[in-house]
Amino acid sequence: MEPKKKVKQNQPKHHAVKNKVAVKARRKKIVKAISEGKTNRQAGIEAGLNPNNADNQVSQILSEPKVKACFAAILDKVIPDERLSNKYSDLLECTKVISANIVSINGEGMKDADSMTRDFIDVPDYATQLRAADSVAKLKGHLKDKEKGDGPQIRDSNVIILPASGTEEEWAKLITDRLLR
Repeated sequence: MEPKKKVKQNQPKHHAVKNKVAVKARRKKIVKAISEGKTNRQAGIEAGLNPNNADNQVSQILSEPKVKACFAAILDKVIPDERLSNKYSDLLECTKVISANIVSINGEGMKDADSMTRDFIDVPDYATQLRAADSVAKLKGHLKDKEKGDGPQIRDSNVIILPASGTEEEWAKLITDRLLR
């Protein structure tokens, strides 16, 4: 029987320090770096993690409840709820400018334009409005991300999709009927 050969492992020359004080300091550095807009990888490298797996380690650190709470506290100071609410309100009403051909019957109001002119007009930016509405719905707890797959998923029956056309009375009836089920 031959003696076992020692296998040399490919480990980094210096491991990250693992005592509690150093770990706590590293977490603070990571949260600070992320709040400054750095990527997970950049934050991890600055905090002394191995560059090869810094991104994964930072993701794990950020998913810890204490770190989440610390990060939420920083966000509350930097971005108060009122500011966030105002931004979402603006996004729910946002528009975009598009180029359009304006046609007028009998050339009314269009001097020397043969009843047609090219102009820029504001139109609703439905894609941005939908993303903002989804974000607000998630914040309010009406939507949650699917664990597998893409896109949001309805969590409860309090979300009511109203038809694009209709009167306020018709919408009120739909809402009342849905809530009284």
